Amino acid sequence: MIASTTTAVEFECEYHEWTGWNFGCLLKKGTINDSKEATVTSIAGEYPEDKNNGNVVWISIDSLVMEYFPRNLGHFFPNLSTIYLAKSHLKEIRTGDFVSLEKLKNLFLDSNEISKVDVKAFDTLPKLRSLSFDYN
Repeated sequence: MIASTTTAVEFECEYHEWTGWNFGCLLKKGTINDSKEATVTSIAGEYPEDKNNGNVVWISIDSLVMEYFPRNLGHFFPNLSTIYLAKSHLKEIRTGDFVSLEKLKNLFLDSNEISKVDVKAFDTLPKLRSLSFDYN
């Protein structure tokens, strides 16, 4: 029997409220290297007094090293509608990467190194309207 290992990933979030984007998070200080089973276990950061992770509708992950998509983001951000993940060396999109992100409408995976996308990778995203793989 082969045991599967899960790598715990912790992110630091810089919260912002931008006109046109609403309330969101710039994810900082997180790395996923060589682990296909990387699961987000915590999100640190200070948000305004009247906000919490339930108010976050977008996240931006730019120039962090993560070869695989971080799983479990929907647990921390239940109303996430936009993900921008760029210049992060992402190599593969797998079935199960987007579980619990059923409200996701926009997914931008630009300027990565994606060479493989599972056929059913986006099956759990019924509201997905925009998908970008530019410069992969």
